[in-house]
Amino acid sequence: PYNSQAMRTSSHTILLAQLLVPGLVVADNVLQLQERRLNLAAGGIEQPCFTMQAEQRLEYSFESSAPVDLNLHYREDGDIEFPVTLEAVTGEDGVYISPKNRDYCLMWTNRSADPVSLEYSYQLLQPGPE
Repeated sequence: PYNSQAMRTSSHTILLAQLLVPGLVVADNVLQLQERRLNLAAGGIEQPCFTMQAEQRLEYSFESSAPVDLNLHYREDGDIEFPVTLEAVTGEDGVYISPKNRDYCLMWTNRSADPVSLEYSYQLLQPGPE
């Protein structure tokens, strides 16, 4: 069923993101948008999780003040699978298309002995032309 409250909340979130981030262009097919700035403690992790449907597109980007590890992972049959794995990088822009319905997590890990400034964003897009 149509959930008008959820649609209003989603629209307000996207409008607020556009107001807070000058130049941000949010397409009509965005299902979820997340942006965050934080200090990642020494040895710390940041791990936003979300559900993707088959053929949905994840677009992500980040920048950090020092190298961090990034992965995209999910659990299947008791195992953890890693469709995206990057080690010791200070930024990346990427795209991932889910082959089937499942829950995913993006995870940044600070392996250094010092805090790291991390700024990231991701959006989930409904299937369709790019």
